[in-house]
Amino acid sequence: YISADSTGYMREAINLVNGNGFQYDGLAGYQSWFANWPILYPVMIALVMVVTNTNAYLASKLLNMLIVAVILVVFRICFRKDAWIYALCLTNIGFLNLCYYTWSEIPFMLFQLCFALTLAKILKEERPSIRSYVLLGSMGLGSFLTRYYGIYVWIVAGIYILTLFVLFRQKGDKNYLHKSVKLTITAFISGVLSIAYLFMNKLMNGMASGVSRTMWWDDYEMLTNDLIESLLTEVTNIFSMQIPELIENFPYHLKLFVVWMILIGLGWFLVRNWKPFTLETVMIVMAVMYYVIF
Repeated sequence: YISADSTGYMREAINLVNGNGFQYDGLAGYQSWFANWPILYPVMIALVMVVTNTNAYLASKLLNMLIVAVILVVFRICFRKDAWIYALCLTNIGFLNLCYYTWSEIPFMLFQLCFALTLAKILKEERPSIRSYVLLGSMGLGSFLTRYYGIYVWIVAGIYILTLFVLFRQKGDKNYLHKSVKLTITAFISGVLSIAYLFMNKLMNGMASGVSRTMWWDDYEMLTNDLIESLLTEVTNIFSMQIPELIENFPYHLKLFVVWMILIGLGWFLVRNWKPFTLETVMIVMAVMYYVIF
C-alpha cells in the first residue's frame, strides 16, 4: 500500500520533523522546494510522528484512523441518532481502499464534508454567525492545502452566491444579499491565500504546483473511457461490489450510454426533489461540479 505519491508525502513529513521545512521533493528525485503537492498532509503526518514518536509509515496509518474517527464525530454532532446511516459511507470499498494507502484523499474528504456541512448551515440560517464564515473559509483552504484541486469548492460557493443574489433581486429580502456579500468576502480571502501559496511555489520551485499539469493522454477517447469507468466504479462501490463483468466488457459507446442513463436518472431525481439550500442538495451540487470541472 505504498505508491510514488505515498513516498513523497512521507519523505517530506520526515524532512519537516528534521527541521528542514519545505526544502525537499522526493518524487522529483532531487532536493528542492516541496511543491508537487500541497504541504498540509505531510504536516499532519509529521505532527502524528512527533506526538506518538513513531516512524512516518506508521504515523500515516494512525492519521487515517484519527481522521476516520473525526468524521464519525462530525456525523454524530450533525445528525445525532441518524448518524449511523451517514457513517455507512465509510464502509464503501472505494473509501476503504483509499484508507489502506498513505494518500491525501482521506483528509481531503474530511475538509470536503465539513465545507458542505458549513455551507448548508449558512444557507439555511437566517443570520449565520461570523464563526460559520470563518469555518467555511478554513475548510475551503484546508481542501486546497491537501489537494490543489480543492480550490474548486469556491466555484461551488460561487453558484450559491449567484443564487442568493438572484433571490434578493426577486424577493427584495436583504438577508439574501448579506449572505451573498459575506460568502463573496470569504471566498475572496480564502482564494487569495490559495493563489499566494501557488505564487510562493512559483518563486521557489519554478512551477506553481511543482510539475507540469498538462494532459499526457494521446487519445481523448481513452481518457473519456477512463473517466466513465471511474464513475461506474464509484456507483458499484456503493453496493460494495466491483463493476459487473458484463458491463466491464461493454464497448466504449455502450458504456457511455450506461453513464448517460445514470446521469439522467440522477438529474431527474434531483429536479423532482430540488430544495436548493438543503445539505443533500449542497453535497449533490459539489459532487456534480467535481466531475464536471475535472
